[in-house]
Amino acid sequence: MTEAEWLECDDLEKMLRVARFHSSRQKSRLFAARKSRLFATACCRLIWPCFVDERSRRAIEVAERYADASASEEELTAAWQGAEQAHREMYDVVGKCGAHIEWAAELAAGPDPFLGAKAAAWMTVS
Repeated sequence: MTEAEWLECDDLEKMLRVARFHSSRQKSRLFAARKSRLFATACCRLIWPCFVDERSRRAIEVAERYADASASEEELTAAWQGAEQAHREMYDVVGKCGAHIEWAAELAAGPDPFLGAKAAAWMTVS
């Protein structure tokens, strides 16, 4: 996929497959993790108004900064834990379906950025 095709693409699942393919070919796992995290946060930005809990938004912001080396591992971990708690609380109130949006933020800031990208993309198209 060319850059022009990427910029015009509106199929998030296709974009995720392309990102994963290119990331898996990279020699640096750090680079692949960065790309996955940025993809996850970009998907979360598409559903930004749907987030109920401010901790979820905070996790996305910190994950973006972390990917750009502007936030520490400790900041990311704290933001991830806050988003995890927000997701759990939402789950207890509205159940699994209602808590999916908050889960996207939790995963975007979590330890497996590709899983976060995959889940956030799924949330965006759901």
